Amino acid sequence: MTQATNNHAIVEKWGEAGKAGFQMVPDVLFKYQAALQLNPTELVVLLNICMHWWYRERLPRLRSSTIARRMNVDARTVQRALKQLQQRQLVRRVPRRHLDQATSSNAPAAEWDLTGLVVRLERLAKSDPAYRHRTGLATSERMGANQMLDETDDDFGDFDDVDEIATD
Repeated sequence: MTQATNNHAIVEKWGEAGKAGFQMVPDVLFKYQAALQLNPTELVVLLNICMHWWYRERLPRLRSSTIARRMNVDARTVQRALKQLQQRQLVRRVPRRHLDQATSSNAPAAEWDLTGLVVRLERLAKSDPAYRHRTGLATSERMGANQMLDETDDDFGDFDDVDEIATD
């Protein structure tokens, strides 16, 4: 699908709101949010970061205060969510250097590396029924979701409920 076709499809579906911008986020982020241990605040914070990630090679950057203002929550709430996301290795803060850091209002926005999230979602996608259907993987070729996720438990925590979650 070309960008023009994709843009047209978005506007056709969402009307004028689609012209204000949109983001493409893999369904597995929503399907497996419980397995990823994402609470609603953390998910919305992640979506705000993803909103600024236009090109794979260019990290998104924005301030926690911007996210807080959009969510109508205290900046500290967003900072706590970001800390949890970093501890789970879903995002990594990449500090930016700026010549004039005299005041916090002049401090540059942090860049956010989403490689950890991408890796986790790719692993989860490979066990997802929709992925197997779209890629034509036969059931016999499939590595069981629990087996695959057991191999990643050391890195990312426990995903015992993944088969149940995937069918929702």
